[in-house]
Amino acid sequence: MDVRAELLRCLLAGPNYGVVVAEQIKTRTGEDLDQWTLYPALRGLERDGLVVSWEGPPVVARGHRPRRFYRLTDRGQAVVAGIGELGARELEPQALTHQGLMSKFEAWMHRSARRLRFYKP
Repeated sequence: MDVRAELLRCLLAGPNYGVVVAEQIKTRTGEDLDQWTLYPALRGLERDGLVVSWEGPPVVARGHRPRRFYRLTDRGQAVVAGIGELGARELEPQALTHQGLMSKFEAWMHRSARRLRFYKP
């Protein structure tokens, strides 16, 4: 599983915080994403300019600690939208579960990332 691609797919639906994103990935792929994989990947996407984050209001259930929310930047949306000649309906997250589309998306991401020089395998 390409964690970065899965994170971008989840954030395509809109801003969210880490735990919910991990749950969405588990629902879609059946794979657990632990915090030692999830948060470094999100920070990497943020460092690459594909995602921005901010702290939400303090949450009582979390001991008054805020949640960190993430959303795609314009550049991140361009990466996701650049899959090919697909219409907006085909880019909905549930459509991205189709194996062929996922493979094309991952291949395109790797090619684009190398071109933009932010990919570090």
